[in-house]
Amino acid sequence: MQPCHHRPLAAAAALVTAAAFLGACISSSYVPRPSPLLKPIFIDGVMKYRVSGYDYGAGLFGDLPSAVSAVPEARRYAEESAADGVAGFVLLLGGAIATGAGTVLVVTEDSPEPASLGYMGLGLMLAGVAATIGGSFMVAQSQAEQLDAINVFNDAMWARYLEARGATGTPLPRVGPARE
Repeated sequence: MQPCHHRPLAAAAALVTAAAFLGACISSSYVPRPSPLLKPIFIDGVMKYRVSGYDYGAGLFGDLPSAVSAVPEARRYAEESAADGVAGFVLLLGGAIATGAGTVLVVTEDSPEPASLGYMGLGLMLAGVAATIGGSFMVAQSQAEQLDAINVFNDAMWARYLEARGATGTPLPRVGPARE
C-alpha cells in the first residue's frame, strides 16, 4: 500500500471547493419603494418590471434598459447592470469549472514531485476560487445597479409629473399601503 502523501492537498481541495460554492451565495432582500411608475412584480413566480401597465423581463437577461429608456441616466445604470451581470455569471461559471478541474487533478495525482499535476491542480483551484469571488461581487454590483436604475427612473418620472402640474417643490405623495 502506498503512503497517502496527497491527503493534505485533498483536504485543501475540499476546503477551497466549499469556499467557492459558499462565496456564490450572495443575495439581497432589498426591494425598491413601491411606485406607480416602475415596480418589480411577480407573475407566476417570475420577477418582472411593470411600467405603466407594460411588463418587462427582469434578471440576468431581462429588459430593464427598455423599461427605463425614457430616462437616459437610468438606462445607463440598467445597461451597466446587464453587462456586470453577464460578466459575473461568466466568472462564476468559469470559477466553478476551474475549481472542479483543479479538485480532480489534486485528488487523482499521487506524485510527491513539486511540479506534479496535484500542485498545478491546487493552483487551478485557487484561480477558480478567485474567479468565483470576483463573479459574486460583479453579480452583487449588478443587482445594486438594477436598483439604482429603478430609483433614478422613478425619481425622474415623479419630478416630470409634478413639474407638468406646476407642483415643483411639493412633497411627493405617500406611496404604499393605506393607513386606517
